Amino acid sequence: LTHTCALTKDQKVYCWGDDHARTGTQLPVEVTDVSSPIDIIASQDLSCVITSENLVKCWGSNFFGTVGNGNQIPQSTPVEVPGLSNIEKLSLGYTHACAKQFDGVIFCWGSNNLSRIADTIDNVILTPQISHSSIQAVELFAGTNKTCVFDTSDQLLCWGSNTNNSFSPDAAHAGNLYDPVNIEY
Repeated sequence: LTHTCALTKDQKVYCWGDDHARTGTQLPVEVTDVSSPIDIIASQDLSCVITSENLVKCWGSNFFGTVGNGNQIPQSTPVEVPGLSNIEKLSLGYTHACAKQFDGVIFCWGSNNLSRIADTIDNVILTPQISHSSIQAVELFAGTNKTCVFDTSDQLLCWGSNTNNSFSPDAAHAGNLYDPVNIEY
């Protein structure tokens, strides 16, 4: 992580470090162009907030389209991620991002290398798309090379890179997996 952000009790956002687009400072700087944030999350070079309207705004280097605004141009100010509403939770991986609606629907965008978002030949997904419409997620976790959820049946489901059998020791599940694998725990 090259930068970090914090949300104060009075709903102010402060970030510091190098996000490759905005701050580049070791001292906290207020992000004044985001209103009514209720949650914030930062990853390698991306920051996102959920607003009180349950919308998502992101900013950062935008490598791999992680800002979700349809391009890969660095974004120094927060922009609303199109197509998202009713968002309850965000999770940011190294080069991809996912959001969960209150009804459990998952949207992801960014790098699709290793099938961490969708079963498509597209390596970059520039705007949010529904990921696994049959899953109703309760919790959401975007990792470095994979995405995992707990569903309403308390199953832990993961997809993306299974390199080194990181979530399935079964040889039939080697490589990159788009279809979710139920992780026994």
